[in-house]
Amino acid sequence: MPNRRGQAGRSGGDGRMRMRVGIVHGRLTAPSGTTLQVAALARELSNRGHDVHVIGVGPRHRMLDFEGATIHQTRARSLDVVDSAKNCPPLIALTLKLVTAHGFDVIHAHYAVAGLAALVNRVINGTPYLMNLHGYEPKFLS
Repeated sequence: MPNRRGQAGRSGGDGRMRMRVGIVHGRLTAPSGTTLQVAALARELSNRGHDVHVIGVGPRHRMLDFEGATIHQTRARSLDVVDSAKNCPPLIALTLKLVTAHGFDVIHAHYAVAGLAALVNRVINGTPYLMNLHGYEPKFLS
């Protein structure tokens, strides 16, 4: 499905669809299952020829150090899970800047704070997104 700019991916030399994918993660610092999932997803999408950008609150954990994906990070205002909403404004600003610069076809958000960044981009840029809520969010959002 094309986004507001009419983009639906780009065809590679082999005829396969290439997408620009933004993966937004609230905490790149944590050696967690979610960080492992984000790293595996980014690596696999990159191996399949997609242009992958991982966006989040840094500094990044070493499991995100691999060839193929571009890592973008903003400084954390808080690394405490309970206070993670403090990271929302800089994460939204960075995501908006990168969507404008790179024209992502889709954003895959992990955690509520990253989901808010994806939602703001959907409203402003029309970029489709999907969001995975992990662990504590239902309590955090209530």
